Amino acid sequence: MLAALQSQARRFQIWPQKTQTPSVAVLTDDAKDPEKMDTGDLLVSTGDTTFGDTGYTNMTTGKTLRGASGGVHISTGSSYTSRNSGNIKIENGNNNAGPGGGLKIKTGSGLTSGGDITIEGGTGFTKKGSSVIIKSGASASGTSNSGIVSIGSSSVSNSNVSSGRIDLTSGDAAAGDSGDMLVSSGNAQVQAGNIDVSVGTSSESSIGGKMILSSGAASNGSGGELIISSGAGHQNGGAITIEGGTGNAQDGGTISILSGASASGTSNSGIVSIGSSSVSYDDVSNGRIDLTSGDAAAGDSGDMLVSSGNAQVQAGKIDLSV
Repeated sequence: MLAALQSQARRFQIWPQKTQTPSVAVLTDDAKDPEKMDTGDLLVSTGDTTFGDTGYTNMTTGKTLRGASGGVHISTGSSYTSRNSGNIKIENGNNNAGPGGGLKIKTGSGLTSGGDITIEGGTGFTKKGSSVIIKSGASASGTSNSGIVSIGSSSVSNSNVSSGRIDLTSGDAAAGDSGDMLVSSGNAQVQAGNIDVSVGTSSESSIGGKMILSSGAASNGSGGELIISSGAGHQNGGAITIEGGTGNAQDGGTISILSGASASGTSNSGIVSIGSSSVSYDDVSNGRIDLTSGDAAAGDSGDMLVSSGNAQVQAGKIDLSV
């Protein structure tokens, strides 16, 4: 082994250091011959076996008691042509008789903070930046689902400590439009998947967590619209239900639908419009509108109030017509 390494002294080098132990380099030759333009490959591998387990390949830096442990840097070289720079591929081998191997990326724990994990695409100087895609594995079985994609912060059990926040945002745009955000389930032959957005239960707090859906403000134009619509159906269209929460000891939750105010002295506040869609077919009626207070099994049912607001000049009219 030693003789083999000595015969390849240009490829296997040991550099003495004044303030640290010697450094070791394993290199392939540079490509300087016009007839050999590509450099050689570098392969680190354990041997094959028929009946047992193959060996581990372990790449690690040493421990230290008082300094910083060394880093592990895996990178491809730069390219100055129209071709791509080299890819980095981390892949497990297939298992033809059982589950495939896992891939775990984990940073170290720290006395103060744990290490961060950053997955970032490269910058495109003349075209778009690179995409980041996280996708679960498919299933070739006719009875199994594809894998789950789970993104979450860790749970905490200490008092007065919050679990980590999750931010899903598109980047800011200094001069153009910021990117859209799309949350959707896939198309399906039977039933498309549901989308469930909910706030967790508060066990000891007097108030549950809020859910806020708001459109963006505009400095010079109109604010963004907020559209809530259900899906069309071959039979019935999907229903939309807005329901306040149950109050177990006091009143149930209130539902308020308000139009936006106007800060201008010459513009009105927005209109609140409730109506059923128009129809244009013979012998088909448009939808009914019900404004009712709930039934009361033992007490009084709720009042119904229809009124226009107070005004300094003239209060608004109420027009009921058929």
